[in-house]
Amino acid sequence: FIDLNNGGQFVVKMTTEALRDITAGAVGGAAGIIVGNPFDVVKTRAQMSGARPLQEMLSIVKGEGVRGFWKGVTPPVMGAAIYQGTVFMSYKVAGRVMDSDPILCNQHTRVKNALAGSFAGAVCALVVTPIDAMKIALQLERKTRPSLELIRRVKFYCGLTATLIRDVPSTVVYFEANEISREYGYSVFTSGAVAGATSWLACAPFDTIKTRVQGHNCSFSQASSDIYRLFGFCGFFRGVVPLVARSIPVNGVTFWVYHHLLDILESS
Repeated sequence: FIDLNNGGQFVVKMTTEALRDITAGAVGGAAGIIVGNPFDVVKTRAQMSGARPLQEMLSIVKGEGVRGFWKGVTPPVMGAAIYQGTVFMSYKVAGRVMDSDPILCNQHTRVKNALAGSFAGAVCALVVTPIDAMKIALQLERKTRPSLELIRRVKFYCGLTATLIRDVPSTVVYFEANEISREYGYSVFTSGAVAGATSWLACAPFDTIKTRVQGHNCSFSQASSDIYRLFGFCGFFRGVVPLVARSIPVNGVTFWVYHHLLDILESS
């Protein structure tokens, strides 16, 4: 697949393919976030307040208007371009490196996919933590125009551990679910939607904890204890309905745009 005896060709090939992956992933991620931001705002508010998603949705419409559903959209759109570009690139690069390794290339496909997904999840946690910190601060702000003081108060790497705990396993599930769906003959959009819904269902409790960690600037254990004390076991699944609902169009669009743009880039 890749001639390791020729270092120059190896680097050029890897770099070219990585640039295609990061470009296609960036555009796909940005498109997906624009589609799914209303679900994300409702999910974040529900996780923090303990209210039902429908109550939060009506509260947003009444207090902030339709524009309230796109609160905090700018950081995640810019961040999605970086995050999804990075996650697709990291996953694909890890896979290509393993395919070129004389030992790892003989591993079962599922094992290689899991290792590549774990690597991609760890890399992307470093990218997404500050983006999520800013996004959550903006989404929880009830004022029409958030102040600069709010931005100054954001601790960008608060919640890194919680993000790693969420993203490493969820990224493995994300790509595995997509690969399995494609093997069963489902379309690119449907496979992406299945991947998104499955991965978010798997990590919903960790996402709730992470949101509280970043929203209240507390530790992972403290956030877990607070959620259980205030809302019981079901509290860890607060906001799961809009979370999964959001993941279906977001990841369907993300994978659809990624694959189609990648085809264009590879043929050009």
